[in-house]
Amino acid sequence: MASKRDQLTFDAFLKHEKPRDGSMNFGGEFRNALSEAIRECGQSRSMIAARMTDLIWGDAGDGEITKAQLDSWTGASRTEWRFPLEYLPAFIEATGAIWLLKLLAAKNACLVVPTEQAKVMELAALKVRQEQLAQAARKLKGEVSADDVVAFLDEMKGMPR
Repeated sequence: MASKRDQLTFDAFLKHEKPRDGSMNFGGEFRNALSEAIRECGQSRSMIAARMTDLIWGDAGDGEITKAQLDSWTGASRTEWRFPLEYLPAFIEATGAIWLLKLLAAKNACLVVPTEQAKVMELAALKVRQEQLAQAARKLKGEVSADDVVAFLDEMKGMPR
């Protein structure tokens, strides 16, 4: 069932394709992507781990991400280790690898767009919807009399809300 938001925004234009069986098993691909993000950012694994720790726990000191954990999450032979999803926003912030979101979204046939671009897309979708409503209104105006519309509006004004 479409939500009210879906009916009024560009979300209604998005179509989701069903994935092929087996296509969601991308542990190795994700491991490689994390490693690539680390290489591209130019910071040491220790620095990334420290920044992630700060972003996740701040001064509370309730936890720590270590270089050894990063090594385990990205090591090709360490398949028993999985990168925790709840750490991904901190990892992206620490490495600047926003493209990781695009990789994940692509697995579900979706796109990631910056907020400002999304606003432009949503406004364009609203303008399209506005034109559709105006066209429907013009059609109905040809099917009913103006006096009937005025009478109905007057009647509505008198009704409690």
